Amino acid sequence: MLIDTHCHLGMEEFSGDLDSVIKRANKNGVEKIITIACSLEEAHQALALTRKYESVYAAIGLHPGNLVKETEEILDDLEKIEDLAKKSKVVAIGEIGLDYRGLENDDSKQKQKEFFLRQLSIAERLKKPAMIHCRNAYNDLITLLKAKTYSAKGDISSEARYNLKPNLKGVVHCFSGRLSQAKKLLDLGFFISFTGVITYARDYDNVIKQIPLERLLLETDAPFLAPVPYRGQRNEPAYVVEIAKKIAEIKGISFEEVALKTSRAAEELFKI
Repeated sequence: MLIDTHCHLGMEEFSGDLDSVIKRANKNGVEKIITIACSLEEAHQALALTRKYESVYAAIGLHPGNLVKETEEILDDLEKIEDLAKKSKVVAIGEIGLDYRGLENDDSKQKQKEFFLRQLSIAERLKKPAMIHCRNAYNDLITLLKAKTYSAKGDISSEARYNLKPNLKGVVHCFSGRLSQAKKLLDLGFFISFTGVITYARDYDNVIKQIPLERLLLETDAPFLAPVPYRGQRNEPAYVVEIAKKIAEIKGISFEEVALKTSRAAEELFKI
């Protein structure tokens, strides 16, 4: 059995043949799929998919790239997302996080930190893991996750508005950081997941070798980042098998061991 822990089934790329996409995944041994919602609108779509397909679960949250509304509107969306996240097939809060690409404005970074922390608080209240997106911000991410208290604006403070307990868990998806950063995230209890990028880029071979298999998760991030031999095409959950094969090759172990241990880790983290 394989589990695709991160894909975007609600995107337009799947609008014409989603039934076939799900069937291909199931036929390829992918028995469980987590579809990701990055906005309130997508959250409603994701929940509809969980009702339609037995093998599909959802993670819902506000992506850092979607924090463009006025603060009061974002807070209203978050309140609705928290209510929707109480549904049984919502298995994580995400994808949430930090994305500093193209950002030079400290106020924009601060806003991302604040709403990341607010959503971590939702994850903790609902006892669900966080599905974390991080680009060009790993040092800030680790700092925020390590410190257990924060002020209202996301700064570390002794006067906590956000007091996150050390049992907060989650996964940093589509990992693109350094080995030293991966180790710090592991020390904090988080999982690391990889996409099809590892099938055509060697940048993460050593990171994968060093991370215990029990702390690795598989994901496609479909429809993006299709693995070899499908690179350049639309990605889909069935192709998670190629990522499992590559991890087995890098680690020098069997495909069956990768499938078993990564699926077991995903089941335990997301309670699916």
